[in-house]
Amino acid sequence: MKPISCSVEWYEKWANDPILQIVVDEIPNREDLRYKHKQTLWFAEKDGYVSFFYWEGPNNNGGYYGSNYKITLEDESTVTLLGPWSSNSAAVNMQFIPQCLDVSIKTEKEKLSCWCSGAVSLEFALEAIKLYEEPIELVVKNTAYGYIFVPQRRKQ
Repeated sequence: MKPISCSVEWYEKWANDPILQIVVDEIPNREDLRYKHKQTLWFAEKDGYVSFFYWEGPNNNGGYYGSNYKITLEDESTVTLLGPWSSNSAAVNMQFIPQCLDVSIKTEKEKLSCWCSGAVSLEFALEAIKLYEEPIELVVKNTAYGYIFVPQRRKQ
């Protein structure tokens, strides 16, 4: 996965944090990801793309409308998560490396389509922001769940 362009939704009239919008050449398929887990978090990273789930076990099955997600672990064994929930980069950053951040993402082929919610590694995001039209940086923001990285205009 390589960044093609980068923009920011600043949400200047809203209480939301700004979010990076990254166009990439391709997004890895879930079948190509290898997950590891700690406690209730399941995490995978490939070429800067990050995927994660929150799943406590068989009795925690109400997320994603109860959909099944068959994932492959680092040891090549598989696990089926029944109705896992999404998590967020703040919770994941407390447990895993590489650090990551929530972004809006789409592929170059989908340039005219809607943005999708996703996550990328901090290293990938730092490469992507070099493509932005003005100088920006990522700053750490503490939240109730951990910490996140938020874009801001670089002070000159």
